[in-house]
Amino acid sequence: MKKPPKPDYEILAKQQHTAALYQTKVDEVVEAFKKLRLNLNNKIEQELEDEKFKESRPCRIGCVANSSSNSKYYVGALAHVAYYTRAVDRDVVFRHYLLGTRDRAHTADRLFELSATRFTRALAYSPEDNTMLASYATNICSALKYDLDHRTSQEMYKLKVCRALSVFRTRENALGCAEILRNIPRDVSDLFREAYCCVNGLDPTYWTLDPGDTSKITLLQLSTMPLDFFLSGNSKQSSLKGLLIDEIKIFADIIRRVVAVYPTHYGDGLTDLKWLIDLETPIAGEDGRRFDLSCVPDITHHDLNIITSSIRSALAFNLAGCMKVIDKGVCLIAVRCTGIEDLNFSGLAHLTDASIIALAKTCRNLKSLIINQCGLITDTSIEVLEQCMNLRELSLNECGKLTDDSLLVIARAHPRLTRLEVSFCIQFGDFETFAKLSNAV
Repeated sequence: MKKPPKPDYEILAKQQHTAALYQTKVDEVVEAFKKLRLNLNNKIEQELEDEKFKESRPCRIGCVANSSSNSKYYVGALAHVAYYTRAVDRDVVFRHYLLGTRDRAHTADRLFELSATRFTRALAYSPEDNTMLASYATNICSALKYDLDHRTSQEMYKLKVCRALSVFRTRENALGCAEILRNIPRDVSDLFREAYCCVNGLDPTYWTLDPGDTSKITLLQLSTMPLDFFLSGNSKQSSLKGLLIDEIKIFADIIRRVVAVYPTHYGDGLTDLKWLIDLETPIAGEDGRRFDLSCVPDITHHDLNIITSSIRSALAFNLAGCMKVIDKGVCLIAVRCTGIEDLNFSGLAHLTDASIIALAKTCRNLKSLIINQCGLITDTSIEVLEQCMNLRELSLNECGKLTDDSLLVIARAHPRLTRLEVSFCIQFGDFETFAKLSNAV
């Protein structure tokens, strides 16, 4: 019996590890759900008990329980109470009611302005008092959890949080910004982005691992935050497709910070992803084996060096429109990714025969090659492609240096070809001979 090769063992080990990791997460979710259900049941029971004894409670107006009395003494909605020494008209009472309800918001804003001013002064004496910062952040962010259905209220509370961030920024207090970052509700991702940028701007070393400091947000805690703010279960945000550009940038920056310290944190928990932090273009490492980089026009051969050195099992590269890619980058693909099947080099104006020669020498499993608008490619490239016997698709649109010699080579050397595109190859003319030699067209 033949012993299985090492790669098979690695695949099996990863599958077992992934299954165990998945089961662990399932158990955690089930346990969290049980806890939430228990808390909800307890809350419902308490409300039913309060409702049961509500009728027997004495009616007290304006009663406030002190610290030594039962906090559950007064149950019910608060009422507006007014006392008049003389009989007044009904319209007067209604007008007073309106003034009272409206003044509550103005009074709350006035008190907030006063407290914010005093807090700013107090901050100068204890800028790193973690207890005070945590309490302030909790209080200022707690308002965001209420009245979120009313857009006016939401914008007003968000403005207050922005002002608090402005105070911390003025005082150059990164710890205060971090505490707000910790307490922001998941519904306001724009505030999360602003707070995160404040922390990085004020203290670039904040995320440096320090086991002795337990008051800071850890990298592992930070790694879960984008999932809450950007991918929080909304069907429209189940992937990166529905995110804003700023959100993607923040998410990518967080991933790079986490991977730098915990290389196997993401993915299957086994694969080392530390190579991602060396990419000049952060979104260049989206896929594991098939890379579509056509939307990354500024990718360079340095990026390709990082990718190909880490993932030698790549099967496809779409580099259409990546004008900065030169022969050096393509040769890296040829040397390291010998199992490559699909390549798209459309629009690479600097690509020469050297790239195609390198690919033909090592990538014998090549099935699709698209080199549209590569004006430096000559008949030499088509001749060396004879070594790629599995070629099924070949696109040579707007390759102006190719002649009828290339047509004859294609007809003779690639009988399995199912698709051939040669639009605007101005030197092609002997299609009659080509048709006789090949059944590919």
